[in-house]
Amino acid sequence: MGADIHGHIDYIDGDEVKNFAEFKLGRDYHLFGLLAGVRGWVKPLVEPRGLPEKNSYIVVAHTSKLVFKDSAIIYNDIFPEGEYVFNSYAEECVAAGVSKWVGTEKIFITDPELHSHSYLYVDEMKIILERYKALKVPGNSWMELDGIIEVMDRLNKNDPKKSRFVFWFSN
Repeated sequence: MGADIHGHIDYIDGDEVKNFAEFKLGRDYHLFGLLAGVRGWVKPLVEPRGLPEKNSYIVVAHTSKLVFKDSAIIYNDIFPEGEYVFNSYAEECVAAGVSKWVGTEKIFITDPELHSHSYLYVDEMKIILERYKALKVPGNSWMELDGIIEVMDRLNKNDPKKSRFVFWFSN
């Protein structure tokens, strides 16, 4: 079974976190290792941090499942199957440690099929890119990393932590 990297550039705009772009970096086990120590022999720059405390709506939507009461009647044309869970299952996932509640309202849980959530700032991404290039991995994944860094630099202006690359893995 393979795994994929899902990533987003989020940035802070006043009191709000907004999403700039989504990236699917595919199956690159060297990159997996550098980003989060997942499926590779390469050590991560930093251990996975989990999701940031505050995220864009897009990141929340892509990493969470809506939780309904067990007695709810769901119309699949409004809420497609797989986009929600029932409360008893949510409680089981949280108790097993494969999911967490998102916020205090207990309306969403993190998707239990996703793992190794983390985020990196532009300076950390630049180090990842240097290490990735040093591995001399065939292909052009380094160009995607370079593009992500370019966008983050532009969004940051003079604040190196204004944007972040938020990512996770799916199996």
